[in-house]
Amino acid sequence: MKLYFENKLGKIYHSDILDLTKEIENESIDCIIADYPFSYLIKNNKRITNDEILETFIFDTANEFYRILKPYRILAVFWQPIMMYKFSKHFSNKFDVLNIICVKNIIRWSWKYLPYHYNILMLVSKKRPPKYWNRIKGLTDLWDDCARGKLYHKEQISPTVVKRILEMTTKENDLVLDAFTGGGNVVVLCQEMKRRFIGCDINLEALKTTKERLLWKI
Repeated sequence: MKLYFENKLGKIYHSDILDLTKEIENESIDCIIADYPFSYLIKNNKRITNDEILETFIFDTANEFYRILKPYRILAVFWQPIMMYKFSKHFSNKFDVLNIICVKNIIRWSWKYLPYHYNILMLVSKKRPPKYWNRIKGLTDLWDDCARGKLYHKEQISPTVVKRILEMTTKENDLVLDAFTGGGNVVVLCQEMKRRFIGCDINLEALKTTKERLLWKI
């Protein structure tokens, strides 16, 4: 684990998420956003393709997220639909599930059967009900208006989606963990919305892009 970038609101680490969470205190995080990079998860410099290894990784991260998240606060997990079917039990068995949201995406070509053009956003809480939950008027569990925005990473969350999550689940100065930083949409919006942040990624090129965005707002 290595500190890659730091400013007055947050820190970005070049690290595997499990190495980072070991250094985070119990019940110290106000919100966690976890967009698992299923198409390029790496272990020991090799892509994870074995379901058993992948399931162990998700199980371990779910346990760590539960440990470091404050009571009544929110964890937002993004899933490819098949991955949710296989592995979401490790979150639903531990957390209270608040909402399952369908987020329209660009069409993704799957190597299996039909292509898909949506992702699943799972909002869960450590203990129910959450104390911090800001409803957005008229918003339902179908988000079909979320443009992807400028492409900074091949797997990135729409800025519209990130902003909604932060608006609903956090307030200024809350501490947000961006578990898989990628091109930086989460931490950049945290900076714009005055949320403190911790981010990490194992990909140095992704971290370089994120650093440039935080410094120059590209």
